[in-house]
Amino acid sequence: MDDRVKRNLKRFSYQICILFFVNMCLINFKRLVNSVIKMTKNGNVKNGILFAVFSFLNMGINFIITMILARYILPDSYGKLSLFFVIVSMFNIFICLGVNSYKSTQFFKLDKERIVRLINVTITVSLLVYILLLMFIVLFPSLFSNVLGLNSLYQFYALTYCLTHIFSMELLDIWRLEESVWRYGTFTVLSLVMNLLLTVLFVWEMRFDWEGRVYAMIVTGVLFAFIALYVLHRKGYLSLVKPTMQDYKRALTYGLPLIPHGTSFWLRQGLDRILINTYFSQATVGLFSLAANFSNVIQVIASAFNQSNSVYIYKKLSSLEMDQLPSFKKKCFLQVLFYVFLSLIIFIGAYFFLPLLFPKYIEARFYIFPLCMGSMFQCIYLVYVNILFFYGCTKQLMYITFSFSLLHSFLSIFMTKYDAFFTACIPVMVNSIVALSVYRYAMRLLERKVGKEN
Repeated sequence: MDDRVKRNLKRFSYQICILFFVNMCLINFKRLVNSVIKMTKNGNVKNGILFAVFSFLNMGINFIITMILARYILPDSYGKLSLFFVIVSMFNIFICLGVNSYKSTQFFKLDKERIVRLINVTITVSLLVYILLLMFIVLFPSLFSNVLGLNSLYQFYALTYCLTHIFSMELLDIWRLEESVWRYGTFTVLSLVMNLLLTVLFVWEMRFDWEGRVYAMIVTGVLFAFIALYVLHRKGYLSLVKPTMQDYKRALTYGLPLIPHGTSFWLRQGLDRILINTYFSQATVGLFSLAANFSNVIQVIASAFNQSNSVYIYKKLSSLEMDQLPSFKKKCFLQVLFYVFLSLIIFIGAYFFLPLLFPKYIEARFYIFPLCMGSMFQCIYLVYVNILFFYGCTKQLMYITFSFSLLHSFLSIFMTKYDAFFTACIPVMVNSIVALSVYRYAMRLLERKVGKEN
């Protein structure tokens, strides 16, 4: 395709999409502001905001530090680090087979002993999967090396980091469900500070380049995993209580469908970077990844808020009555409006400040808007997916997300070879369809379940 045609297509796409997006925001601005003012007067909402801030730090630690690194390492090194995170995200899908999510949905239904058994299920399954994947790396060391250019040592680092992350998340999940906001925050901030200090030591002082970031992640992950296990033991959530076969069966029945579901997210993000690396260069991967990191701010904020919002939804759905349904739907819609405005703010800020903060990555600007739109629809999906989680509809969710992710993969394989800009546009279409599908299914499910219970 001619370069002039590509530039005109990009410019035209930007103008049409931005005009539509801004118009949609202005129409609903007043309504959103009034609702936010009312909500902030509620004490529970304030705690929710604090949880969202701390969750953002916890989930965005690597993102925050990686963004800072972009000012000091070249796009080629940034591309290699991004590919390392692709491996991490892939191992994260399998490391505990999704069983860790089951505990959260049952926390307000079961006694403490049964919650302890479910935590032991997560730890046992994670250790077994870790051993199996480690054997896979030893037996097939060149599998990822040929595709990503990263040797088996970094595959081992990625797998180990995923295991330590599971242990830390078990403790943070307990504090989240208990609504112990300051303990959650203290653990998160200390982890962030240590991660940042070790990154400075390894990258700037010891000159390890992008590898220094990996070393900092591993050391921090291992240390805080041991701290998490110790605290869980002191709180009585980690003891030698043997899970029953029924515990394993229920947790795996809930968690296994989440593997294709989790794979769908990897297909929509990790595969894109692999294809760009195949058709272009690691420097192009670096440019695309930096733009994606700006759009990921939207998703990290949404996921952080969802950490506390999911607790609210699980509590609410446990006793929701028919006359409360309109109010519940209205609160969900207000969250959608918030994510629309958030996406607009992040896009404008990233587009205009990228040349000032990251002059070596100025070519990344063209990817920002479509990636932000894709992230916005991913956030809208998060608003309604907790309804499916609460009612145990993980299999139905798997069908929705995995099938459309296969469509995403097909489009990426077909379009990426022409221009990485097309790769950035694909999530807009696919994520919007997924969000709409989850929304419609969640609304039908609510009407059926709440109507039946009343």
